[in-house]
Amino acid sequence: MGKEQIYSGTLRERKTLAGRKYAQSDKGKAAYKKYQQSQRGKTARQKATEKYRQSEKYKQYQRKYAEYGGYEHHLKCKYGMTFKQYNQMLKQQNDVCAICGKVNLDGRRLFVDHNHKTGKIRGLLCKECNTKLGVLENEKFIKHARKYLGERN
Repeated sequence: MGKEQIYSGTLRERKTLAGRKYAQSDKGKAAYKKYQQSQRGKTARQKATEKYRQSEKYKQYQRKYAEYGGYEHHLKCKYGMTFKQYNQMLKQQNDVCAICGKVNLDGRRLFVDHNHKTGKIRGLLCKECNTKLGVLENEKFIKHARKYLGERN
């Protein structure tokens, strides 16, 4: 019994067999349990985002974004405003959302709300208010939503 039996199958079959042996070992079980705990409560989208943010492709994107001036560049190109103007507007709003008046607790910047037809900047909004306002501005959606609710109530 000194020699192990050599398994002669396809590469896929050999990998599958090795994977099963590892999964059944104490080390494999501990690694899987640790993985499960780290992923508990996360959606598939969150897991994919986390994986992408650890990739080299994302790191290259971040470096390139920083070269162009980052968020300041975004403000200038999309809204024609400087970061200084953004901060002044934020200060005028007392660092809160212009609609709900809540402090942005998730640590992200407030969104620049603007009229999509004229491009005029109206204020800074939290993600929730910005999303809701976007829906309210879509008259076609509101018409269909009213019809839907009318039929089902």
